Amino acid sequence: SWTLVLTSIVFLTLSDVIRNNYIILVVTILIVLILDLFQNRTWKNLVFMIFLVASVHGSNSLISYYYKEQSHRSNLDGEPKIAWVAMGLNDTPLYNRIAGWYDAYVENVYNEYSGDSKKIEKASAKQITFRTNYMIEHPKYAIT
Repeated sequence: SWTLVLTSIVFLTLSDVIRNNYIILVVTILIVLILDLFQNRTWKNLVFMIFLVASVHGSNSLISYYYKEQSHRSNLDGEPKIAWVAMGLNDTPLYNRIAGWYDAYVENVYNEYSGDSKKIEKASAKQITFRTNYMIEHPKYAIT
């Protein structure tokens, strides 16, 4: 029902606002909705996806705008989110943690490029491509 769709959008958006890691859940739900859309071809899934993306993006933009206004600064980018994805694929034993767990990748790449978002994004995209290609070439590694 549409009530469930609306309730889901509200609570998924709130979960992302409260803890940004829940964007992983939102992306997972979007993937499931896309697959279901291909199978069942229902407009409800498409509407759900559009409003969910708009809601999450809108709420994040609103929060970012608020912080910029309060700090009187126009650049509060921090680490690009792609760096966090690269960290998750990285298997360098930083902080003595296993692959996929939090390590110092984000801090290292941020310091290496002096916080330059464009350079961090480029380096992280390169790292993601490298790791993805490695997992394609070594499929047993990817599932262990």
